[in-house]
Amino acid sequence: MQSGDFDAFEEFFNAYKRPVYATALAITRDPFLAEEILQDCFVKAYRVRHRLRLDVSPLPWLQRVTTNLCYSRIARRRAIEVSHPPKACGSRSVASRAHAARKTSCTRSSTSTRPTRASTTPWMTRAYRS
Repeated sequence: MQSGDFDAFEEFFNAYKRPVYATALAITRDPFLAEEILQDCFVKAYRVRHRLRLDVSPLPWLQRVTTNLCYSRIARRRAIEVSHPPKACGSRSVASRAHAARKTSCTRSSTSTRPTRASTTPWMTRAYRS
């Protein structure tokens, strides 16, 4: 594996992918992010394969790398959320306002044949103009 043998690295990957993925999933609780971290961890392992010792198990090192990758991803995600908070009107989020608008428009359309101009969106008003 240290010389760049892909078959040996594939064996290495298959031997340790489950515990690495389990660690990433336990920390992130996101299967897609855990899969990404699994790949990043083994890319890092491949890059430093010449430094890996053959006389000891690489699992503790792989789990430390996985843990560090998880925490850095979580910190990066939190930094993005803090710098770009979701816009809300009052105490309701954008998603809940959109859901309420769809619910209202469904109720409104079932009670009347044509919505009033005040309750339509701009693109709908153009469609009703003669």
